[in-house]
This record gives sequence, C-alpha cells and structure tokens, in this order.
Amino acid sequence: MLEDTLVLCLTEHGRTPTVKTKKQGGGRDHWSQAYSVMLAGAGVRPGMAYGASDAKTAFVKDQPTSPEDVLATMYHLMGITPETTVPDRLGRPVRLVANGQVIDGLLS
Repeated sequence: MLEDTLVLCLTEHGRTPTVKTKKQGGGRDHWSQAYSVMLAGAGVRPGMAYGASDAKTAFVKDQPTSPEDVLATMYHLMGITPETTVPDRLGRPVRLVANGQVIDGLLS
C-alpha cells in the first residue's frame, strides 16, 4: 500500500534553536529559517536524509528547499505536473505551484 500512498509529516514552521531562559519555564518561539519534513512512499527514496542545518539547527547549510519545492514534489509523485494551471474565480489560469521545483534527490 505504501508504494501507492504518499505520507507527509510537516509543519508550518520550526522552533528557535535555543530555549528562551528569561521566561519562567523557558520555551521556544516560531522559527521559519529551518524545519523538518518527512516523506514516505509513492516513489520517495526510503531511508535517507536530504539537506542539513548548521550545528545549532538555526539555518539551512546544505540543499535548501522551499515549501513550494515540497508541494511541487508532492504533486509530481501524485502524477500531476506542478506547472498545471487551474482557473481562479475570474477564470484566469493560476499555476498549482508558482515557484517550486521537484526535489529530484528525494525520488527513487
């Protein structure tokens, strides 16, 4: 079943690389500079890591990708080209993914 099913685990943001110590109980704020995404099945190469962050997990060090890249890859794995257009409310064509590129390094 996993061969035909794409499983994604992602969030809208990461967390700050360090715990806030000024507040009682600490905590971590939202952080959009680096975060993790997990994909499995449907043509994703199993058992690999793609990209890396710096030593403090604050910034992307290797193979930066965007949310649009993840979305383009998801559509590609579903057999839908990311360049596909759909009409907006006024009938104008709008691309499914405006700027994303398929992440070929994730594909088996």
